[in-house]
Amino acid sequence: MKLSRIAWFACLAALTVFLAYSITGYLYLRSHQPPHAPGESWPMDVTSAPPYVAWLVGAYLAALTFVGAFVALFVASAIRRKTLVRRARGLHGPQ
Repeated sequence: MKLSRIAWFACLAALTVFLAYSITGYLYLRSHQPPHAPGESWPMDVTSAPPYVAWLVGAYLAALTFVGAFVALFVASAIRRKTLVRRARGLHGPQ
């Protein structure tokens, strides 16, 4: 597998994780905020994180997903390439 294709799949996995986590997390946190008038400070008993935190955590998880997917696909590609080269040279043993 070419390096650009590996990067493409890793980006796709990271984007999926980012959107899935961030949207659901934002909606969850938004629904648990106490009602308040615009311009007023938040009540003192707010225990839920602000909704924008979901986007930050989603970006962090997307970065971890990108690195993990890239490394896993790169290693799998290297193993496959090594196996194909050994098989082509006849070093893989009797078939």
